[in-house]
Amino acid sequence: SDAIPSLWALNWQLIQLSTGKFDELFTGNAFYPLDQSIYFNASIFSTAVLTLPVFLATKDPYICYGVAVFFSYILSSAGMFLLARSLKLDNAASFLAALIFSFSEARHGVSGYIHLLTIQWMPFILFFIHKYFNEQRRVFLYWASLFYLIQITASAYHGVFFSIILLVFVL
Repeated sequence: SDAIPSLWALNWQLIQLSTGKFDELFTGNAFYPLDQSIYFNASIFSTAVLTLPVFLATKDPYICYGVAVFFSYILSSAGMFLLARSLKLDNAASFLAALIFSFSEARHGVSGYIHLLTIQWMPFILFFIHKYFNEQRRVFLYWASLFYLIQITASAYHGVFFSIILLVFVL
């Protein structure tokens, strides 16, 4: 299955976070004799951090993976709804935008790849940047930066491409 490498990386990072072995967080236990083999897999560090409470309660990486996938849909919808509302769309149009963003074929087609599915932070970044330009309050830039960091560490692929889009959005 396509989820197996992501599940391995998620499980490895959850175990290291839960046992306090932060020096082994990015080492991995594959591709001996290489000592940092987890870098051969996609970055899902923030997903591991955010699902850590579930792992501490269950000790089951499969449940953590499912929770991460489930909440990626919920957070994608919530973020896009907020962004659409801040762009002055009415509730019906905002709801439709949230549904399209969250349940589009582009997301459904990569549902086996958690690092490609976790794009839920992008609308939050754009929402807070838009709020910053409207209200000129620095706190919104701090929130946008936090969500940007979470997005970069959830999916480095999307983080690189989104950085280009973000630059265009800001300019």
